[in-house]
Amino acid sequence: MAYDLAKVTTNGNNLIAQILANKSSLSIDKIEISDTQLPSTTDISTMTSVPKVVQTVSANGFSKNSNTLIVSTVVDNSSIRADYKAWVFGIWGSDSQNGQSQLIAVITSTNSPDTIPAFSGRTPVSYTYKFNIGFSNASQIKFNMINGSFATNDTVVHTTGNETINGKK
Repeated sequence: MAYDLAKVTTNGNNLIAQILANKSSLSIDKIEISDTQLPSTTDISTMTSVPKVVQTVSANGFSKNSNTLIVSTVVDNSSIRADYKAWVFGIWGSDSQNGQSQLIAVITSTNSPDTIPAFSGRTPVSYTYKFNIGFSNASQIKFNMINGSFATNDTVVHTTGNETINGKK
């Protein structure tokens, strides 16, 4: 797997600027996954939707530093009936004050995406992803977490202090 191209959309940059100006919060509404490879000529910054969505998942954690948001998610195959290649991930977000969801970032593979297998009927397979998204002033962004989301070990360890879990600080 190689997810080697990640860009913030124009709408994403505008949304973050609006959130900072209004002192509101960012909600990560959903993450859409497409099985369609984007043409090399695609200008990701102008995208407003994800083509041919095959699965939608929730973000389950986040962290940030001065200029990067890190959004994590778990993709499982319990509802998948046919194998697919996860070429594109589209992260949707909204301002806590107006609630209109927009495509804020796109992460894609240019040559070797993960294959999400069809559910066998027995044990589901899960993949964990962390997406690093560059924004200036990211440290000033406040987040709203969606109900039903959960914190990962990394989220807990990196936001609560000096704890160590499984050897990670």
